[in-house]
Amino acid sequence: MKEFFFVVNPASANGTTRVVWDEIILFLDSKQLNYDYSLTSGPNEATTITRDAIKKGYKKIIAVGGDGTVNEVVNGFFDEQGKISIEDVALGVISRGTGCDLIKTLNIPKNYQGAVETLITGNTKAIDLLQVQFLNKEKQKEKRYCVNISDVGLGGYVAQRVNHTSKSGGGLWSYLRGTLLSILKYKNNSGIIEVDGKVVHQGEFSIVAAANGRFFGGGMELAPMAKIDDGYIEVITLVNMGKVELLYNLSKVYKGTHIGHPKVKHYRCKKLSVSSDEPLPLEIDGENPGFGGVSYGVVQKAIKVIC
Repeated sequence: MKEFFFVVNPASANGTTRVVWDEIILFLDSKQLNYDYSLTSGPNEATTITRDAIKKGYKKIIAVGGDGTVNEVVNGFFDEQGKISIEDVALGVISRGTGCDLIKTLNIPKNYQGAVETLITGNTKAIDLLQVQFLNKEKQKEKRYCVNISDVGLGGYVAQRVNHTSKSGGGLWSYLRGTLLSILKYKNNSGIIEVDGKVVHQGEFSIVAAANGRFFGGGMELAPMAKIDDGYIEVITLVNMGKVELLYNLSKVYKGTHIGHPKVKHYRCKKLSVSSDEPLPLEIDGENPGFGGVSYGVVQKAIKVIC
């Protein structure tokens, strides 16, 4: 059995991974790594490929793609009943996406050479996952694991826009442009926010985010206090901000200095739910699998990551 199995999304990084993967192969061979790989051909296929690889006995599963690809691979660590398949399997990441936000929290180099060196070193860390229950696009209840950050409201709306436009400008520009355009068109949602069973807000909101990692949206430090292995969800809410306020404070989110603004609230909890009479734009690790209402729980030290 070969040591590594790479799950490669050739469509990631605006399709450039299809070409760069050939370079990565040459680099892997130069390091004499023992590996197999498979290329994905469509959405959610990385989950199926990962499950099959784990069943075959591979112990180090490496996601090559963006945060959405990593999310699909992580969900492949679990069977259809939500039980982890094999406890001694570890996740690795070669980041080839638009946002590349998860690696900022895990301190994994963005360039593939550095990421491969991290895989060779082989140090692992147990991290938490968020368990998310939402309505999928067929309006059926679905559960999925989130590695980094999930939110409803403006962030979900931004992700929809970014995922349906060219990302050739790179992560920072793609998300900044998407955020600016979304703020101009976005209308605040309305709902009920419950933290550990207690209602903390009822009414309009701009965003409700459940954070496991610190960064989202191509480098915004949404949750600077987040620790990916502490067993808690960091909840960040922007309550009823107008368009001018959102635009004025956007630069603060990139710096992580928005915490403390009177309309920005922070909670630390084990469970979060957001309910509404309207479908809420939802994103999980940069992808749009469905809509809120949504509920979150935390699974402490659920998987191991090579970092």
